[in-house]
Amino acid sequence: MDGMNGLEAAWRMREIAPDAKIVFISSNYTTRDACGVARLLAGAFVPKSEAGRSLIPTIKRLLRV
Repeated sequence: MDGMNGLEAAWRMREIAPDAKIVFISSNYTTRDACGVARLLAGAFVPKSEAGRSLIPTIKRLLRV
C-alpha cells in the first residue's frame, strides 16, 4: 500500500467492490473512531490486541449479513 493508509485503501476497495466487507485491525485508532468508520464502510473493527479471539467471530458475523 505504498503511499496510502488503511482508510484510503478501504475507500478504494469500496469503489471497486461496493459490497465488500472490510474488517479494520489496528492499534492506532480509538475503538469509537474506528467503529464509526467501519460502519460507514459496511465493515467492522477489531482492536489488534483482541484479534486472536475476535477476528474469526467478526468475519462470520459480517458474512451472515
